[in-house]
Amino acid sequence: MPVAPPPPPTAPTLPPPPTAAAGAAPATAPVLTAEDIKAVDDLGHQFEIGRVRMQQVLSPFIGEKVSKKMLAWSLDRAQKTHPILKNVHWSPSGELLDNGEVEVARLVKNLESFPGQPVIQLVKLAFSDLL
Repeated sequence: MPVAPPPPPTAPTLPPPPTAAAGAAPATAPVLTAEDIKAVDDLGHQFEIGRVRMQQVLSPFIGEKVSKKMLAWSLDRAQKTHPILKNVHWSPSGELLDNGEVEVARLVKNLESFPGQPVIQLVKLAFSDLL
């Protein structure tokens, strides 16, 4: 009985190229939705209105410099208990915001480090500790 010849050799299959650098985390879907980012931006705007109003009320009594310093100290204290506020007192250009102002874009970036957590509640809690 004749034996069938072996099938022709095929080209070796290569694994797909890696999409991320070695040791890097795999790419995932964005942690924050567009609605979350808009809500955080709105909360940041509301916080800024409250911060400016507080500064306006305090400045005639204790001076503008002292009121700014007090608001900056409040932000510094809140950063110790709320990690989402880490480095939010730096502007995108690298300047220190020494009046308690919060850079919302950096806040959103920080929130991406907390996947699966209720980001809006985290922001509300952190801002409530500031005011």
